[in-house]
Amino acid sequence: MWWLLIALGLLILTCWLTLQYAIARNGPAVLDTVDRITGGTRGVEMVEQVRIGANASQKLLVYSKSGRTEPRPVVIFAHGGSWRSGDPQDYGFVARALVPEGYVVVLAGYRLGAEGR
Repeated sequence: MWWLLIALGLLILTCWLTLQYAIARNGPAVLDTVDRITGGTRGVEMVEQVRIGANASQKLLVYSKSGRTEPRPVVIFAHGGSWRSGDPQDYGFVARALVPEGYVVVLAGYRLGAEGR
């Protein structure tokens, strides 16, 4: 019976360490995945992806409720990352939180690192 407790303890420790590693590598992506799994899409969809420069990171992702065309306020969200990391694709949870409240959400991406100077 004691070996079962040890095995369970090792399993819990392994899961916790794996989660900590994933958060350290890309915390927003982990949060986005958990939000998607627990809350679903909430009727929110990416309605447009626009390139705003030559760099692949320079893009705008526009989220809205499907089928809605009336004018609504817009929230523009630029991710953090100290100009070194980040991708607007990892921040879908922002759109899934605000679009059901009546907003159109634009997630903005920009050049990172030396290319952003």
